[in-house]
Amino acid sequence: MTLEEMALDLHETLGELSDLEFRDPITGVPDVTTKGWRDITRILNEAQLKIAFHKNSGGRLVRMRLTETIGRLMVQRIAATVVSFTGNTLTLLSAGHPADYYRGMLVVGTGTGRGVIFVHYLGAPDDTVIMSNVTGTFTAGEAITIVRREYLFGDSSVTNPIVAGSIWFPYAQGRPVEITGIVDEEGNELDLAEKPDEYTQVSTTEGTPASYTKISGGIRFDTFPDTADTYLVRAMRSPVPMVTTLVTATPEIPEVFHRCMVLYAQWWFLVRGQELQAAYGVRRTYEEMIRDAQTEFDLQDRVQRGQIKFYTEGR
Repeated sequence: MTLEEMALDLHETLGELSDLEFRDPITGVPDVTTKGWRDITRILNEAQLKIAFHKNSGGRLVRMRLTETIGRLMVQRIAATVVSFTGNTLTLLSAGHPADYYRGMLVVGTGTGRGVIFVHYLGAPDDTVIMSNVTGTFTAGEAITIVRREYLFGDSSVTNPIVAGSIWFPYAQGRPVEITGIVDEEGNELDLAEKPDEYTQVSTTEGTPASYTKISGGIRFDTFPDTADTYLVRAMRSPVPMVTTLVTATPEIPEVFHRCMVLYAQWWFLVRGQELQAAYGVRRTYEEMIRDAQTEFDLQDRVQRGQIKFYTEGR
């Protein structure tokens, strides 16, 4: 269904509410500048996102394969020089610190010193950091390496060329919603750590990451990477939204779910209008239609690579 077809269907089903009227009174064609058209498009886009990441009452999670996209993670290891060191406080020559400074990063000296930064004071030309888990010592003039363990998503659609320190993902194709896997340069899949992120130990060791933990907006490796490798990060993204100026736009999700989008929007506007009894009935129909579509694609998935992945709750 096109955006225009869904909008007309929705408008008629709701009784052609005046505040959602979007048709030109003379030509009858959609006027994309009206508030009604913008509101309907916004809720239909919300419906598409909800359906692409739907969870039914049985705990089955839907993930559309067509929204799975690959991002690129480039390990960041920054070279710097020590100015002074006292106790757990290290002053160093500014080495082009990232936007989130050096917090949480590991300092490794060429001698015995190492520690994890938890406070970073921005300076010019020097930076001062306070570390925990400090071992050994640092000397003035010593070359050090600052290693990142946590990586957040960045938009490769606006950053060119991409640099180390982020998981670069093409936001123009949809924003990342859920990480589904990480692969190293040799094609080895990293494990997803079972421990919640808050229980991960603070460590000063370096090595080759074998697993990762999901954090808000990105991932944390189980160890500080000892080489500047590149990793491929698979993630489910949000579907590309339909734009208000293109009445012939079609949703990115499979066509069998388009009618579900109209039902979701109908339910939303009924709730907005406090028509709760009617909204309840529409919601039940919506849930039943979602289950039917899941069953159809689930059967297809057993004999060929279908368009949907199914997960049990908690995965």
